[in-house]
Amino acid sequence: METNSWIEISEKIATLDKIILSQWEHTVRHRLDENKKESVIILLDHMPEILENLSKALKRGTRDDIELARAHGFQRAVLTQFTLADILNEFSALRETLISYLYPMGDTEVVKYVHRYIDSLVKNSVLEFIQHQKSAEKMKPDPGPKNPGLS
Repeated sequence: METNSWIEISEKIATLDKIILSQWEHTVRHRLDENKKESVIILLDHMPEILENLSKALKRGTRDDIELARAHGFQRAVLTQFTLADILNEFSALRETLISYLYPMGDTEVVKYVHRYIDSLVKNSVLEFIQHQKSAEKMKPDPGPKNPGLS
């Protein structure tokens, strides 16, 4: 699986990580509702590590970011007002940004790999987000009867 083009693309991601993150952040901020403008620290949280791991994964030929994706979903559920659509938007923006840099390099197998990698991140992040949302709903106190004077 390790070819020169995969290593070259891996190195390109590592070299351009700050530019890719900046473009990604701009895209995400543009898509978010005005009341969800998170701080840079909260917004970027796992993305630098996700890019670094993608770069390493291209060299190794593995996708093992399940825990990182789950942490991202948990963080979005707990520390932000993000919705499921917002998480999907984040990963969509990451996909678009990465593909805009990788597509001109011409290796369609790498592009397919990046799609599968991001799909795996999306799946695991969303599953964790949903799981936490369900747990939070169960922990809410029972508001009691809707019409207390009529019981």
